[in-house]
Amino acid sequence: MRSPEELAREKIDPLLQQCGWILQNRSTINLSASRGVALREALLKDRDEVDYLLFVDGKAIGTVEAKPEAHTLIGVEEQSGKYGKNLLDIYGKWREPLPFAYESTGVETQFTNRLDPDPKSRNVFAFHTPETLLEYLEPEHLLNTRLAQLLTSDQMPTTNLWSAQIEAIHNLEKSLAAKRQDLHRRQLRLPPHQARRRAPRPLPR
Repeated sequence: MRSPEELAREKIDPLLQQCGWILQNRSTINLSASRGVALREALLKDRDEVDYLLFVDGKAIGTVEAKPEAHTLIGVEEQSGKYGKNLLDIYGKWREPLPFAYESTGVETQFTNRLDPDPKSRNVFAFHTPETLLEYLEPEHLLNTRLAQLLTSDQMPTTNLWSAQIEAIHNLEKSLAAKRQDLHRRQLRLPPHQARRRAPRPLPR
């Protein structure tokens, strides 16, 4: 009889494939077979293993932890965080610990970007493509993330600023807001077959 985690992986497998990942087992690993490879039941240090280890261009970039349907995913990101620090030395890595982690039941999926200043898990419609995860590593994306943490003009002291300086700050905020909106759209990027069915969520205020 199959375990609940095995049943969850049966749902997760096609979700990964739809987003550009090819699936491989430990016995047939070939990281050059595709840009994005999801290795099932990958071995870690201390005889541990993770449900999926994600590779882009031959180097590990993230993990996927499978949980049974209806299992709460709250708190599971802590387990994923341990996996990201416990890779075997034989694997190449984009960052150490790994920057990205997913937890999924095959129905619900949450994602953590550990490059964020304050990493928090959030629900996503689908797994990201290998190309999108690479974009998240780019300096421009990291800069946008840091800029998003800056104080807004209503939080900044203005007593020592000229009116022209205040206006310049307002204009900068408008530019950053546009960048954040574009970043949000890319984070919610879906495979074409799902993008037609789902509308993006409105930006939080």
